[in-house]
Amino acid sequence: TTAQPPTKKQQTGAKQPEVSPPSTPNPNGTGKGKTELTTVLSAANKIKLKHLATITAADTLLQAIKSDAKWKWANNEFTCNPLASALADLRHTETDFDRAFLTQEIKTIKKKYPNDRFMEELARYHSSFPKSIDKADGEIKQLAGMQ
Repeated sequence: TTAQPPTKKQQTGAKQPEVSPPSTPNPNGTGKGKTELTTVLSAANKIKLKHLATITAADTLLQAIKSDAKWKWANNEFTCNPLASALADLRHTETDFDRAFLTQEIKTIKKKYPNDRFMEELARYHSSFPKSIDKADGEIKQLAGMQ
């Protein structure tokens, strides 16, 4: 085949429709292809980034409240408890898989879980954490907005 000149849409930068690659059968015979795994993993990774960023921001803010004179006004139970509670809820709901997913490489985790179970855990992680993350993130933003 020969290369075709770019179309007018391609030249103007108009968004081209995305074409999904064909699904590759899973070698373990589960029927779930690489495309599905890639989709689930990508969605879970987005939550993971927000999860880690929220935990870090909450820990940093709580530490600043305890040690920085600028935050002295917030160093009391009434002000800190909502954030501390949201952070505790976020950490309390983490399973062994979740902690591994947050701290280890994917290839290491995949060795510990059969493919179907790995997919289930990723899907569960993706669906169970956004509300807890958003709650903690909301508390961070509220406190930061009061500063």
